[in-house]
Amino acid sequence: MRKWLAIILNLAAPGAGLIVLQREWLGTLLAVVFSMLCLTGLWGLLIIPAEIGPWLAGSSLVASGLLWAWSQWLLAQRMKVVCAPEIQDELRQLCVRADELIDRSKLHAAYRTLLIARSLNDEDVEVNVRWARLLTLMGRFRHARRAWNLVIRLSRNRDTYRQAVDALEKLPR
Repeated sequence: MRKWLAIILNLAAPGAGLIVLQREWLGTLLAVVFSMLCLTGLWGLLIIPAEIGPWLAGSSLVASGLLWAWSQWLLAQRMKVVCAPEIQDELRQLCVRADELIDRSKLHAAYRTLLIARSLNDEDVEVNVRWARLLTLMGRFRHARRAWNLVIRLSRNRDTYRQAVDALEKLPR
């Protein structure tokens, strides 16, 4: 779902898809520059053509078109990384490693491991279940509550949903 959302957003507003795929600064910069170039071009052609010369308006629109195309290319490159099958394998390995660390009561090492997993894909259900469980074990109940709510939103099967609801009910206030 995140993949299609990124594509649709990036087509409508260049850079917005990159924000969805965790390239916030680059996406924001592209969106702002694209907007400025488009506005300059449109104002120069339609609203105040006497104030903004036709060469500036035209070059602004051409530059915004080139920026739009570059943004689509950047999104395609990012999608190759985010949607690669190797990433899913890496996430599984990180989850197994985090489980081992939690079993050995090395909670801070598990925390760092799951931070890496979340940086790869912050919408993976299994990573978020482990993240919420870890935060609960660490006594960070406010953050754990947020994490379990995220699991509820992301869960696609009844068991995971039920596990998250049960965990939320057991969390102290």
